[in-house]
Amino acid sequence: MRTRRAYDPAARRRRTLAAHKLSEAQYQALVRRQKGLCDVCAKPLPAHPHVDHDHGPSGRVRGVLCWWCNRLIGNNRNTALMFRRAAEYLESRFDGRAIRPEDWS
Repeated sequence: MRTRRAYDPAARRRRTLAAHKLSEAQYQALVRRQKGLCDVCAKPLPAHPHVDHDHGPSGRVRGVLCWWCNRLIGNNRNTALMFRRAAEYLESRFDGRAIRPEDWS
């Protein structure tokens, strides 16, 4: 039976930085570049922000994000097209209450 190791945030950060080929100094520079704010929602970064990176072959590091924004980008498959479509959808003036069922039969 394996015993579960205690959560160690410092070890997790070291593994994350190593996976993205970032030094601690580069990571801190990213946070300073963003003035301690999430690059997407502009809210203060949490204690352990996520390193956002391209999941494609380049693996480029785009910045650091809060958990919610990191999930938002990941769930949209890292594609700008999905966000453009979502923005069009949100900006649409369509009101489903005005639809008549006979128009779609």
